[in-house]
Amino acid sequence: TMLLGNGLYGWGGPFVMGVTDGTLMAASQAFAFGGGFYAAYSYTKNMELPYGRWQFQSAGAALGGLSFFPLVVTVGIDNWADFDKSGKISMLYIMSMIPYGVVQADKRYNEWSLTNGQASVIAGSIPWGFANALGVLTLAYGDNWPDNAVMNRLHALALYGAGYGAPFFAKQYIQDKSYTEDDALYIGFSMGLGMFNALSTISLLEADNIRAITALMIGITNGYGYLANSLIEDKDLRKGDLRIISLGTGAAFIIRTGFGILFEEVNPFSKTGILLNMAALNTGWYYTFKWVAGDNHKNSYLKENKKGMSLSLKPILMSRYSSPIPGLRLQATFF
Repeated sequence: TMLLGNGLYGWGGPFVMGVTDGTLMAASQAFAFGGGFYAAYSYTKNMELPYGRWQFQSAGAALGGLSFFPLVVTVGIDNWADFDKSGKISMLYIMSMIPYGVVQADKRYNEWSLTNGQASVIAGSIPWGFANALGVLTLAYGDNWPDNAVMNRLHALALYGAGYGAPFFAKQYIQDKSYTEDDALYIGFSMGLGMFNALSTISLLEADNIRAITALMIGITNGYGYLANSLIEDKDLRKGDLRIISLGTGAAFIIRTGFGILFEEVNPFSKTGILLNMAALNTGWYYTFKWVAGDNHKNSYLKENKKGMSLSLKPILMSRYSSPIPGLRLQATFF
């Protein structure tokens, strides 16, 4: 919020009001920069705000601001330029839609009764929806995209609509499933690894056809997201587990690099080198996950009709006849 204040609102406010004095603009940026903290604090001070909810709000802000682009394309770039010659209406629209997006996202968060992890997964679905829509259009058109006003409008609406609709699709899929914050991060990390594998495969195959390249990117990236989701289906990753998995993945690649140095590998990006890079990263990713996510990571999400009990055992000091005596406290919670 403070960065938005210093950038968009600190500069956009004076621009909309027609302020050109350098001193006033600098002061406005300082006020907006500092005021961004108090505005965010005032909005969230009585709100439970885990990481997933913050991501959800940020995604809403992004959708709000980005709605400007399909609006302009639908109206027509030339028509919009004639309508808003100064650009002030455009700036005012973007500045208004960002907080509106935050409020609407928070409204959905409460309506859908999301957990922290579920909110994080849904927020991450927005770029996934946009990327897949772009991929489908590329598969359809290849190198020959139609270039006319009507199709440009349809494409802009399709791309934004896919990003906007992805959270609703994701919500239907995950609403009865257990996701922690690190589960969501693990899926995103795995899709990043999938993208690396896709690019590596494209390089190995020396593919130059845009449809083949797009199909590999969509298939492998989405495939790794699906695989990661399957791996955590009956597990809940704990806070910090993704960091360990990331370190394990990186460590495997460093070891592979060490062997390359030891055996005087000439080109680590030859076809053999690329295969070894892929093998190292994927092995590190998979086996570190298996080591981290043991049997003690079973799902913590409980349905309403499910009953259970948790036990905790803690060391304590008890006072007896003015002398401390070590003891143990056993606590049982039924739910």
